[in-house]
Amino acid sequence: MKTTCFGRVLVVVVAVVVIALAVLPANVHSGSCSSGSRQRIHSSEITCGLRPVLVDLSLSSLEDNRVSRIIPGSVFVDRCIGACDSRECVPSRTENMTLEVMAVLTRYAQGEWNTVCTGLRLEKHVECICSCPQKAEACALGASYDSNACQCMCRDRNARSACLRSGKIWIERTCGCVCPQSSWVPCGTGFTFDYREQCSCVRAYNLASGNSVTLVVLALAIGSLSLAGSVLYVIRFLQRRASEQRRLRLRMRLREAFGSSESLDDSL
Repeated sequence: MKTTCFGRVLVVVVAVVVIALAVLPANVHSGSCSSGSRQRIHSSEITCGLRPVLVDLSLSSLEDNRVSRIIPGSVFVDRCIGACDSRECVPSRTENMTLEVMAVLTRYAQGEWNTVCTGLRLEKHVECICSCPQKAEACALGASYDSNACQCMCRDRNARSACLRSGKIWIERTCGCVCPQSSWVPCGTGFTFDYREQCSCVRAYNLASGNSVTLVVLALAIGSLSLAGSVLYVIRFLQRRASEQRRLRLRMRLREAFGSSESLDDSL
């Protein structure tokens, strides 16, 4: 009797062990990746290249508000897709193709509909390359584009070093220094968080003081220009008045000398 019970327990234990081994995660043997396994895995990776992609045909592409349906509604078009490590699979050359479709035109007011065949232009990819996802046009002022690293690099490295020494975070994309996100806290009414300099809540007008100074300087500059314009106008007015006075005195002298005013008026 004891032997029979022991045999049953042994069978149950063996069954549990077998089931446990069967459901163990695959990463238990993650260290035993042979060269053949690595080669098979690499060969199964979908690299950058042309592949048919299902594209939905938009009603707006026909530029006719009477179109209520396009047949077919979607087609396969060659597009660049696949892995490029840290880069992006993009087309290096494209072509426009014309696809014949059937458009259903509907006039809801009259309750009429009609079907016409027309051509729909689509873009298809012809050649693909692995390119940087970030473009040089996205670089901020004061940054240059590093094509090898596929990112914008700030030219002022001293500013970056000073930012990191202060315990802040350097944003390479914008060439800016900001407070760590762990220090950000909500602020009360009339206060705002200064995430660039003080890393704390400050009065809102303190942050605007820099802009206020700029506005004051601009107002003073405009006032200076206005004052300079007024002075120039006064100088020109005085010059014209002095010229008229000299001319009047000359007329008076000639009139006294010759005693004729009509000839003087004609000559002057």
